[in-house]
Amino acid sequence: MCAVLVMSSLVMAQTQRRSTNSTSIGDPADPPMGQLPKGQIPSRRSVASKEPRTYAPTPKGIRVGAFVQAKFTDNLSTTPTDIQTSFMLTGIPDIGISFIMPLEKEYNTWSIGCDLGYTGYGITHDRINILLGGITMPRLIGSRTYQAMMLVPKIFYHAVYAGIGIGLPLGGNATRTVPGQVVDIPAFRALGDTETFRIQPSAMPVIFEARFGAAATIYRDESQEVLIGAMVSLQLNTMPQDHIGSLSTFAPRMIGAGIRLSYGFTIGQ
Repeated sequence: MCAVLVMSSLVMAQTQRRSTNSTSIGDPADPPMGQLPKGQIPSRRSVASKEPRTYAPTPKGIRVGAFVQAKFTDNLSTTPTDIQTSFMLTGIPDIGISFIMPLEKEYNTWSIGCDLGYTGYGITHDRINILLGGITMPRLIGSRTYQAMMLVPKIFYHAVYAGIGIGLPLGGNATRTVPGQVVDIPAFRALGDTETFRIQPSAMPVIFEARFGAAATIYRDESQEVLIGAMVSLQLNTMPQDHIGSLSTFAPRMIGAGIRLSYGFTIGQ
């Protein structure tokens, strides 16, 4: 009888040992021994997990903010044969306020927006002198600058947008070198005094232009973002024809390109 009890105890002990080995040792859920913290025993609960990647949240609601933009402009209109125009960096950068409203729940497809602010344009005038041998030498003889208060409704697809600018004229200036005071030296484009003419707002038309651009995010969180972008503009009508006497008679049509920095924060989240 004692022998039977001893044998039964040995069989039960061996069965329990096999069951323990099959559930703990070599369990597929256990991470490799080398990845466990010091002193931790492998178990079903010590399953290695990866932290999910986190991305800056997309702002929700209407975004309002401000922008500043450095811009170059040039003329696309035909000029007299002895006159050429060159691009100019507008003295005061474009500056204003903006807002964007999503047409969906996220800023990842379509949105509409609007800019309102100051904008400027400018070109220089060069008279082409034909020297011996057919060599030409441009000589700076004047410039034109224009200013306007611009409203630009826009539609966005992701970070790309298109819009139509409507500009209320604020006036401008035209300059020319004083006749007889320019010295033709190849190393210099112009020497001498200049005359300045004021361009009255009433002499300028309402400006219409097409605008296209794109932006990239510098910083973003749930409530604000900082963007840098590029813009090109094409005037659909023309500026006044002549504001510097008999110096030249043509109506400039402006094309522009600029780099823009903007900040916005969201409301109505």
